[in-house]
Amino acid sequence: MGSDEDLLSRLTAKRQAVVSHPPLPAASLDSLLDDFALRHAHATAAIEGNTLTLDQVQAVLEQGVTIPGKSLREHLEVVNALAGPP
Repeated sequence: MGSDEDLLSRLTAKRQAVVSHPPLPAASLDSLLDDFALRHAHATAAIEGNTLTLDQVQAVLEQGVTIPGKSLREHLEVVNALAGPP
């Protein structure tokens, strides 16, 4: 195993590689954050047994549609996943 100095040196080099890149354009960052929120809502609800697919979750959240054959509970789980704590 390497020493603490080796680890610090590797971390410093990796940090420098990251900060040397320009920041993402605002539109790209917004798109990534929207995608993350969608996937987070889907995964959070799925853990609880929700059967909505990722595409269905997107339709519920972005267009406000209800999915035939799915319960109100499943719809509310994905909506509430983005609402945060009360």
